[in-house]
Amino acid sequence: MDTRVERWSLPRLTYAGEMPERSKWKELTPIGFGVMYLYFLFDSDGVLLYLGISYSINSRWPSHAAKKPWWPDVAWVNLYSIKEQTSYAAEAAARFWEHRAINGANPLYNISGRPRGALVQG
Repeated sequence: MDTRVERWSLPRLTYAGEMPERSKWKELTPIGFGVMYLYFLFDSDGVLLYLGISYSINSRWPSHAAKKPWWPDVAWVNLYSIKEQTSYAAEAAARFWEHRAINGANPLYNISGRPRGALVQG
């Protein structure tokens, strides 16, 4: 049994809906002390394409949009905030939840956080 779950706050759903216009991204993730975000990106059929963490999607998602061939397929977002007493603890908690989610949900395009030798679609 993984007892570390008790150490971290549970992620709180802050947005679930269609991928917003880029001009709205900053509003979704206000930067704050001790806050990180865990995001799940789905295609129009509900297939989980990718999940990740960031202090601000406004700085992270443009990188995905510019570099990832799957980005145009993103239609739906679930965004969770993770609040801890320090930024260091928030990042540690976010990495913990990201790792659990990658291994549990098996998103198509995640590479980081997978067991060695796991199949990745692209």
